[in-house]
Amino acid sequence: MPYRTDAEVLGRLASAQLVRWDGERLRPGRRWQAAMMRAAQRLIRSQETRHDLRVPVISALLELFGDHLPEDELVACAAVMVRLSADELMPDQGPRPA
Repeated sequence: MPYRTDAEVLGRLASAQLVRWDGERLRPGRRWQAAMMRAAQRLIRSQETRHDLRVPVISALLELFGDHLPEDELVACAAVMVRLSADELMPDQGPRPA
């Protein structure tokens, strides 16, 4: 079933322990951070030269969900995780617009 709202996407990500609420804002969880580290290692080993945050995000989501996540849900989860990951990398600039 495709996600229709951000709340559904966030529910999926929270149930997979990929996001957490720290009292002030939504942040990537430890499980997500570990998956991103493994994705970065894979990209470094493959000598990936593109500097696009979507590449490791999709790689991490595929590692975590595999074929169990339909393409439209993968895209919805990726959109949320790219925003959250970017916010973690540049916290002084505040949240990015959706």
